[in-house]
Amino acid sequence: FQNAWVYRGSVVQCNRYFAPGACTGLTEPINNFEAIPPKDKDGNKTGEKVFVLCDRHCKGYYHWTHEQLPRLGIMYDRLIKDPTITITAPAKGMIMQYLTILGFPKSQVRDLYKKATSDRYPTAFYKTVYYPQPMRCGSILAPQLFLIRKIMFERLSLEAVRTKPVDKENMLVVMADRRDSRQPRNSRNITAMLKARFPNVEFVSHLGKDVKTQITLFNRADLVIGPHGANLGNIMWCKHGATVLEFVPIKTGNLCYYQTASKLDLQYRMLMVPLAIDVAHEVP
Repeated sequence: FQNAWVYRGSVVQCNRYFAPGACTGLTEPINNFEAIPPKDKDGNKTGEKVFVLCDRHCKGYYHWTHEQLPRLGIMYDRLIKDPTITITAPAKGMIMQYLTILGFPKSQVRDLYKKATSDRYPTAFYKTVYYPQPMRCGSILAPQLFLIRKIMFERLSLEAVRTKPVDKENMLVVMADRRDSRQPRNSRNITAMLKARFPNVEFVSHLGKDVKTQITLFNRADLVIGPHGANLGNIMWCKHGATVLEFVPIKTGNLCYYQTASKLDLQYRMLMVPLAIDVAHEVP
């Protein structure tokens, strides 16, 4: 687009409006959008070129990894070659960790996701706006998934495919735990039972680890076990053929991780738990 305002994940021109899709939908609220003059507070033009990466859901790990991050692959080569193109994204936390791994300095990132006032987010005007394909809510598109995996694996020197059979006596099992109510109440008992039953198997939780370590850990995993939630978002980095066991709430669960697993040839299994999605439960 030429000559447009960027408001969170949306692009606004005088006669049209483009929303990011994904779980934000095609009607992201812009009630408080203000078409500011194309100058910043210092009197300078706010920008020449921008790549709109994130929408208002991108601070959630699942939405970031499955709906926002894959869009980056479409523009990756151009963004690397031309650091004058600004990337709009929260410039901190796990998102900035991802962007750093992919080779983007913080100076190339502009955060338009902090409220400028109590009811309004910042608006920025750019001469050229790059706006990649909107993603679907709850289902990552296969071409973008494979593209971002290729880029990430090249950056971290990881493999996408197993080179040898799984040694069932010396497996790596990643416990994709959560800190909130979706974590099974008896999760410690489950882990203790598994460790006693399989003493040679390595059991590791991903909690408390940085993004790079998590990606590498899931890429090495033979088996991933966890309740439904963003804690399973990293299965997108597993090698083809790894196994995923998800505890799915019988009332309000969905198949978003099954869809990711099926695209990557992961062996997916679910264990239904008889409660709603955000209610504490025990796994039988």
